[in-house]
Amino acid sequence: MQEIGLAAIYAGPLPRTMQSAEILFGVRDIPFALEAGLNDISLPYWEGLTKEEIRQRFCSQYPTWQESPESLRVEGCSMLADVQRRAVCSAEQIRLRDCGRRVLLVTHLIVARCLILHYSGRPLAHFRSIPVANGDVIRL
Repeated sequence: MQEIGLAAIYAGPLPRTMQSAEILFGVRDIPFALEAGLNDISLPYWEGLTKEEIRQRFCSQYPTWQESPESLRVEGCSMLADVQRRAVCSAEQIRLRDCGRRVLLVTHLIVARCLILHYSGRPLAHFRSIPVANGDVIRL
């Protein structure tokens, strides 16, 4: 990482994200910080359930999540617009703090898609058209 001039690593606070960042961080002498704005979407009613269980228990909501996730509104849950606003705010704070230096953001598929859409000037309605796989490196 140092060989490519990486100045810092920022990770969302969920354990799986911190573990990924720690694997990347290793023993290198690169500053590491948790960044709450890079946290995943909050859908507490769905957490810990398989896709099939979500389909069965939330049959009126799941099709909206699949077809137009930007319009999903569930009380007590984040909306994509909330995630995007939070993630962009964090990304911009990091950009200002690190003054153009190369940094790594370790986050989740949903957050990555929201950031890509924002920085490419595309609406959240294009959410499903953004290909992001586990472990992808995306340059913003």
